[in-house]
Amino acid sequence: RYTEQYDRLYEDNRRLIAQFQLADLPLPEELRVAAELTLSRRLDAELERQRGRSDVASYRRAVEIADEARRFGFELRFAQGQTHIAKMIEDVVGTVVDPEPDEAVAETVRSAFELLDLVEDLGIDVDLSRAQETLYQAISVERTLSDPIRNLALALGFSERSLGLEPSPTSRLQGPGTRASRPT
Repeated sequence: RYTEQYDRLYEDNRRLIAQFQLADLPLPEELRVAAELTLSRRLDAELERQRGRSDVASYRRAVEIADEARRFGFELRFAQGQTHIAKMIEDVVGTVVDPEPDEAVAETVRSAFELLDLVEDLGIDVDLSRAQETLYQAISVERTLSDPIRNLALALGFSERSLGLEPSPTSRLQGPGTRASRPT
């Protein structure tokens, strides 16, 4: 029942919220709370609706919701969606480091990059520690890394030095995992 009221309060006042933002005025706390709860719930529901889909394009609506929140400066809270995406990344990394890898490692790594881009597009923090641990275990055994796996390790936050690489001049300027540090 309260969910519907918050939804209605947000929808009825979207123009007013935009006007407050345009005038650079602080938003009344009641409207901020209604907006953040509504958008957080919608984003979580959309991520849940897409559960199990690896096609990043199917998350377009989730990105739109996150963009709307960002545009108004709202903080989203949605633990289920973050856990879901972290698990998807972990699963892709697990496929990449499978002891019997298939020929499609580069394509699987590309899927991991698409998921990392999705995380960036959503503007969320995702716990990547399990994916990092999985990859670390694999690369600690196999010190000769293919380019796709090395690039994935860098995108997941591994330092160049930990991979036995000399730090490049540009790596000091851009953080790990940023689109700028990923191969095209």
